[in-house]
Amino acid sequence: MTNLEKRISIAKEEVKKKPCDINKIIEHINKYLDVELNVNGKEVKDKIITLGGKQQEIKKHAIYLKDIDLDKEKIDYNEIKKVFNLEEEISAANYTYIPIVWLKFTTDDYLGVVASSNDFNFSPNLNSGKIIESVNKKWNTSKLVIIPLTPIMLKNAECKNSKNCVKRNLIEKEIGEYLIKQGVPMLDKRSHLY
Repeated sequence: MTNLEKRISIAKEEVKKKPCDINKIIEHINKYLDVELNVNGKEVKDKIITLGGKQQEIKKHAIYLKDIDLDKEKIDYNEIKKVFNLEEEISAANYTYIPIVWLKFTTDDYLGVVASSNDFNFSPNLNSGKIIESVNKKWNTSKLVIIPLTPIMLKNAECKNSKNCVKRNLIEKEIGEYLIKQGVPMLDKRSHLY
């Protein structure tokens, strides 16, 4: 069985569960960040951010983008960087990125993916797209949750047993694992491990 076939098999089990409310998922993430990364009280409070031409709500440590056509609208990473005081990082391959983790959802609100990058496209040709289609779901291109990884979050993330730890990837993995432990169904349950 290939890696993709294993991930599809897991998705077929996950889709049997009821999807978790997106606001509850955000609550779980905020709790993880407050407790595990000790950022309680250090969030941007009661703010609105304009992304994709619309005002979007900041829910403690997360931006909940909704009612926006993410296939057509560009997300202004510079606005996220400014509001959350983020620092650009450069990878070993000399790629500049903004430290964020994002979550994509299906049209019926299943959590599909937990990932980190500056690219959250909805291509059906990616493995996550193939997994979503294998369980007869479609990406919701009007909703996205973005977790900006602030300097305090990155500072407080502890890399254990790894000399080449990328803290952005570590937090991505830990958020995914935390959501699984909270019983949140995730269709591409291994997305945060790559």
